[in-house]
Order: sequence, then structure tokens, then C-alpha cells
Amino acid sequence: MKSGKIVLQQTELQLLPEKAVFLPEFQTLCIADWHLGKAAHFRKAGIALPQPDLSLEFDKLSRLIDRYDAQQVILLGDIFHSDLNKDWFHFEEFIKAHAHIAWIITMGNHDLPGKAKFSSLGINATDEFRLGNRIIGTHHPLENVPEDCLNIAGHVHPGCEIFTPARQTFKLPCFHYSRSVLTLPAFGGLTGLFILKPDEHNRIFPIIGDEVKEIRFNRSNS
Repeated sequence: MKSGKIVLQQTELQLLPEKAVFLPEFQTLCIADWHLGKAAHFRKAGIALPQPDLSLEFDKLSRLIDRYDAQQVILLGDIFHSDLNKDWFHFEEFIKAHAHIAWIITMGNHDLPGKAKFSSLGINATDEFRLGNRIIGTHHPLENVPEDCLNIAGHVHPGCEIFTPARQTFKLPCFHYSRSVLTLPAFGGLTGLFILKPDEHNRIFPIIGDEVKEIRFNRSNS
């Protein structure tokens, strides 16, 4: 796996192909939009959705914590897309197994268990979280980011289109940076993509296989 190392607002970030961001200065890992419990939530409403193998997603996050020796994990909202079901109990067991980690969640519109339930697991449940004096973590991207600050957010499920010389088009999850906001791709497997169109204000970092690359778009790509 090959991360994309970038510097935004005087802060080094590693954009990871596992759809996460690591901030070495703070020993902090960030993910967004896991949407645990979503399949069961929709099946309860009579809508058949396949259940992803959540053990793979829990294992992926555990490996990231170990690989980067993360001391803190910020969950940037829409982590649990349901009332309590069996997926919640798997999530609870995972948090307890990583009790040495400081856990924070910036609440999203789909976090149906509510702040009190997340707090009962020892997770700091809030609407906004700050790292130092430059980093602001939220679920929804901020419309107005304070000067010299970087907003790291989720919610959007950003994706982009890659065009090949053979006239093929691929839709890929990506990290998206624009106007001091870095938007993360959705961590969960049961999520879609919102295709973002490039312009002169954007930087787009698609996940291509097992690496993250910045793609420079020209007029033919837009």
C-alpha cells in the first residue's frame, strides 16, 4: 500500500488507500462514513441489501492503528447508520478491544444511536473537534474555514471519473481538497460515490488500486 503524503495548511498528512488519513504530528487517524448497520437497517424496512463482511473492515482499521501506531482515532460521522442491531455489538467489542486508543466522533446525520450511546463506550462524542490550532474535524464540510485552518470532513462520499486513452471511464473514490477543506472518501463498503467535477480550485487524489495519486486534470478531463 502506498500513501500520498501532502502538506496542507502547514500540516503533513498521509492519504491512505484504505480510505483514511493519518496525521503524524498528532499520531491521529481519521476515517469517515463507515455506515455500520446500514444493511440490517434497510432489510428491516423491506429493502434487500447484501451484508458486507464487516470483519474485513474491522481488521482493516485495526491494521491501520497498529501500522501507524495511532494514539487517537477521529470518526468523522455517519459511523453507525441504524438503531442498535448486531453490528453495534461488533462495534462495541472492537472499541473495547482498542481501549488504549483515544476515540472521538464528530456526529453525523446518520449516527442514529446518539451521543449518549457513543459516550457510553468511552468515545468523545461531539459536533466538532480540534487538533492543535489548525485542524478542525467535522462531519459536514465547513462553508467558512477560519484563516490558516484546515477542515477535515466526511459526508460527501467523494469520487471522481478517470478517463483513459482507450475511451474507458472509471469511477473511483477519492480525497478531495478545495478551499481549505479536505473531504475523505467513505470508509465503509456499503456506500456510493458522489462524483465531483474538477475545477481550478480543486485538488483530487483518487485511490487507484493500492495507492493514492494526485491527478492533474486538463480541459479534456473536465
